[in-house]
Amino acid sequence: GPRSRRSNSRNLLVWSCNTAGALGAWSLLNHLQQNGGPDVVFLQEASFKDHEWPSFQRRVDRDGFHSFFSGANTKVDGQDKHGGTAILVKKNLVVRPAWKLCHVGGSAQAVWLGGKLLVSLYLAPTFESQEVFALTVAKLFSLPQGTQWVMGGDFNATPEECPFRYVFGAEAFEILASGKPRGGMERDVLIIF
Repeated sequence: GPRSRRSNSRNLLVWSCNTAGALGAWSLLNHLQQNGGPDVVFLQEASFKDHEWPSFQRRVDRDGFHSFFSGANTKVDGQDKHGGTAILVKKNLVVRPAWKLCHVGGSAQAVWLGGKLLVSLYLAPTFESQEVFALTVAKLFSLPQGTQWVMGGDFNATPEECPFRYVFGAEAFEILASGKPRGGMERDVLIIF
């Protein structure tokens, strides 16, 4: 639940990264090991195959992170559909799993940290992503009133097009976006509610 016996009162550094596949996740992990890094990392498009995630998880554990994963690399109509989200949290922080969603339209992974819900979300640039979006919104609406949440993700939309602003209202939260669009209008976005 949202209450935490131990408070993580210090400011946390959170990164949200689209790794564009498992190889990118490994590269990011190597970067974290060499250069230090944030307290929390949200990964999107971390499309690990069934046999790849356990070895990545073991490495993350050795590098001092708890890890949570939702999704996999799947095939639909003979085509690869890349999804998968993960959250890495430094081991010196008290964290608990909350929920996860996986669908061909994307995926979401959520954890509780210091009484706040942290969500990593990937919405594919397809019609099927509406299901993952709707399920995520339902989970957020089911939270007790006053619960704070932070969501990092690849919504395949600019901040102005962010679908959450039309559900919660733009004044309800702050949107922080990277200044560098990748491939068209795609941006990684961090929402603080």
